[in-house]
Amino acid sequence: MWSWNPNSWVLGFPRRQSLPLKFDNMRERGSLRSARLSLEVACGAFCLLSLASVIASLNHLNTARNFADAGYVPEAMDSMSVAWLWIIVTGALVMAALAALVFSRRWRTPAGEEMS
Repeated sequence: MWSWNPNSWVLGFPRRQSLPLKFDNMRERGSLRSARLSLEVACGAFCLLSLASVIASLNHLNTARNFADAGYVPEAMDSMSVAWLWIIVTGALVMAALAALVFSRRWRTPAGEEMS
């Protein structure tokens, strides 16, 4: 029978029961954990790609040294400036990725649970 009780009925149909608060917290904690894991995987992959980029930049510096030895100073200067700029930018991005990893681990207790 329909009665006006906003706590149990909505327009004649029983109100859907929400999940217990403990289960909601567990689901939220799991989604945070998976988001943190994906962040850690992305930062790790980025650091590996950055390492490859730095190796390529060192190769660029070697090319610049070869240009300088051959007497092509303007080309050597262009190659050196590009290489050093790329190394500096890559280093800054790696520092940002590592800071994101540190920040993602900051709110965990030693047992791995979320801090409130």
